[in-house]
Amino acid sequence: MISNRINKWKVQEKMRRISVQLWSLRNPMQKDIPGTLKRLADMGFKAVEPAGFGEYSALDFKKMCNDLGLDIPSSHTPWANDPATISEAMDMAHALGLNWMVCGGGVPDFENTDTIKRFADKINAVYEVASRNGFTMFQHNHAFEFERMDDGRLKYEFYHDLVPEAIKMELDTYWCANFGAENPVDIIKKYSDRIVLAHIKDGLFERNVPNVALGEGKMDIPAVVKALPETVKTLVIEFDECGTDIFEAVRKSRNYLVELGFGE
Repeated sequence: MISNRINKWKVQEKMRRISVQLWSLRNPMQKDIPGTLKRLADMGFKAVEPAGFGEYSALDFKKMCNDLGLDIPSSHTPWANDPATISEAMDMAHALGLNWMVCGGGVPDFENTDTIKRFADKINAVYEVASRNGFTMFQHNHAFEFERMDDGRLKYEFYHDLVPEAIKMELDTYWCANFGAENPVDIIKKYSDRIVLAHIKDGLFERNVPNVALGEGKMDIPAVVKALPETVKTLVIEFDECGTDIFEAVRKSRNYLVELGFGE
């Protein structure tokens, strides 16, 4: 039961669509994609964010989801990070009925200012092709982009100034807190003009410790969701790792958002 203190937020929020990043369920997805998707639909989910299609084509995967009443408002397959593979990414997005694609870097890309500049150059080249073909790009983050450089700036802040404003953000609200070093609400306010999607997750702000169901960790989920701009129409639940039954954790997380009135 959610406390009365939390329930006070309920009537104040516009309803958003609740999705789930299927990387969270990668183990059951490897064994039974149709069965896993059905369990999510039975929980009440109306949207998913793929992280691969297994043995299915993108078109077949989309049909499978649609037959279960699951939309695909965004996808993490494939990542549009490389000019050499941008055509494949655009074909995949087109098959899913999407006009935007995800991009993002790894730890080596954000090691220092030189590597960040090289990564930005690569993303700018991808963006040029994508935009000419009618696609928007959104960037997903991890914690390392929100580490501080020697001059006090966030690594993401340095990167942000090297790429077009038209590259949007799928802000991972837990990762941007960088294990408690940063306030995610402040990050949201700083980049509100770019944020179009949000990953919502909870945890203990400890490295190599699994995520927990929403409301059971140290994230102030109500404050985070309330701070998100109106451009965010979908809240994507995600678990990088889960120390309990993943289906139960996902179910509890969805119910938490629904009971708060933050989504449906």
